[in-house]
Amino acid sequence: MLLATVIRKIFNRLNLLRMQESVVLMVLSILSAIAMTLLYVIQQDPSYLYYAIGTRIFAFLFGEC
Repeated sequence: MLLATVIRKIFNRLNLLRMQESVVLMVLSILSAIAMTLLYVIQQDPSYLYYAIGTRIFAFLFGEC
């Protein structure tokens, strides 16, 4: 909830339209999912990627869209 509030304040300050906000959030979430895929190392515990906010943010951003 805090993340959504921060994102909403940033978009209000930038004065973006709702459609533009959705596009920005979708691009950020796709980049986050790609980062998670690229940082995964076979034969290693993936929980560090799953729980890291930098790579897990896509789940939150998809919810915000």
